[in-house]
Amino acid sequence: MPISEKQGVGSSILTLATGFFNSIKIYKNELKMLKKILYILTKKTLKKLGYFNFGFPLYALRDSGMGSHKKYLKYLLSKLEKENLTIIEVGSGNHSSKLFSRITGSLSGNFISLENNLEWHLKVKSKYKYKKNSKFLHLKKLNKENIKFELENLGIQQVTLSFIDSFPWESRTEALELLKVNSEIVVIHDVDYFPHNSMWGEEIKPIKNKPKNKYFYGKLKVENLGERNYDSIFKYWVEIFPFYPGYFTGPPTLVGSNLVDVKKIFDVNKPNGHYFFNK
Repeated sequence: MPISEKQGVGSSILTLATGFFNSIKIYKNELKMLKKILYILTKKTLKKLGYFNFGFPLYALRDSGMGSHKKYLKYLLSKLEKENLTIIEVGSGNHSSKLFSRITGSLSGNFISLENNLEWHLKVKSKYKYKKNSKFLHLKKLNKENIKFELENLGIQQVTLSFIDSFPWESRTEALELLKVNSEIVVIHDVDYFPHNSMWGEEIKPIKNKPKNKYFYGKLKVENLGERNYDSIFKYWVEIFPFYPGYFTGPPTLVGSNLVDVKKIFDVNKPNGHYFFNK
């Protein structure tokens, strides 16, 4: 039976429409594949550039802020007495262990680094174990009792500087409770976590997540950094945020003491950053 002219036109339109929608489907699939390829390439490129995590917005500190304390620690050490330093580190670190072992290795003093993650402990120890006056110890659990036992075993009673940057978070609290008693100065990294989670300190206003745009976080602005108080922990304290962060919280570093007015240490010629002092 012959196809009418109208039926023929309809069939042609249907064929064209089917082809058109198939083309759109193929285009969408190709676009999806292209996005995946771009994502993988971007991720690999950022990894080679040293970014610890991949995601937007990108932060200036590529290690997610794990080393945001580095220049402040370096400055603090330059202000302390150069001889007979005793430095305790709870939580070995790429940046901090290198700095502390170098300082005590070139001067008279002691550096003891305590770590609960065996794999990480062995990795850091292998880098700096030959440094003079440095000891790297593995503890199964970083609690008050174990830390106290190790220090007593080493004959350490007074500490010049204690640096706390361990995991889990509770281990930092236990280390703080012990070390703030016999340390001239205590430094705690990622300190905003504790008042924000009502563990210690007081969060008066929270830190705001305010990126510059979708792709780059940009510089931290003081009006977005909230407000915290650490008077219940230290008589003297300084909370420091880097200008350019590794995360929207900074993260900040707390320098505290019940013996030394740390505000005077960070009085002039200090590294750039946002500083908050005890009243």
